Amino acid sequence: LWIWQQRDHYPPKTTIQIGLVLDSWVLTELLYLTGGASNPLTFLYLVPILFAALMSSRRFTIVLTFASIAAYLLIYVFHMPLVNPHWLHQNIQLHFLGMWLTFRLTAVLISVLVTWMMAGLKEREVRVREADRSQMRDENLLWLGMKAANLAHQLSTPMNNMYLLLDELAAKQHPEDAEDLALMRTQLQECTHILHS
Repeated sequence: LWIWQQRDHYPPKTTIQIGLVLDSWVLTELLYLTGGASNPLTFLYLVPILFAALMSSRRFTIVLTFASIAAYLLIYVFHMPLVNPHWLHQNIQLHFLGMWLTFRLTAVLISVLVTWMMAGLKEREVRVREADRSQMRDENLLWLGMKAANLAHQLSTPMNNMYLLLDELAAKQHPEDAEDLALMRTQLQECTHILHS
């Protein structure tokens, strides 16, 4: 699986599912060789099911659950005994000790891995929210830019018309209007400068 993941395009969902199936298969083989259903490590069948429920589709989780139940039944019937059947008391004590060890291991695995996964999901959620915020900001800037360009276009046409009218008035100006026309030209140039900015 590690080699397969080194490729450019690998489906992570399929990799997770294959890994969970392989985990269940290896666990079944180990349990078959070490006492079958009497081995307290049968509790570990819950770990792949838990990860399937967290990271895979509902259908895959259901299939893996039924496969694990069937594997548990098979190792109940077919297995290699871990200790001599005559040593029943020792077998029970070993089973109880193994149940405690298994519970401890599973509790640690679930708490550490589920906490790690939830932290990853929260981090991903934060990144998605930041991306949404960034996209909204970009869209607002684009909208403002389009509005500004539209406004500049709308204002430039009347200002060009005013320049033309000012040139016509300057051509036939009276001496008493020279100061007013110069003021109008200065004001128009200031408006043009603001519009270009």
